[in-house]
Amino acid sequence: MFVMLPGKGRRSTIRWLAGVEVERYGNFPEFFGAMVSHNIKEADGMRQQPKE
Repeated sequence: MFVMLPGKGRRSTIRWLAGVEVERYGNFPEFFGAMVSHNIKEADGMRQQPKE
């Protein structure tokens, strides 16, 4: 679950929760960039798995 806590102006804190707080991001661009990077790493890992 992702929770966005409103801040002043355009600044909001985003928290990734999975029973406990997994990660905290200072703003949406930081969060979005981290998710893109995470997905690229996941896709690379899937490409490297042997096919059955």
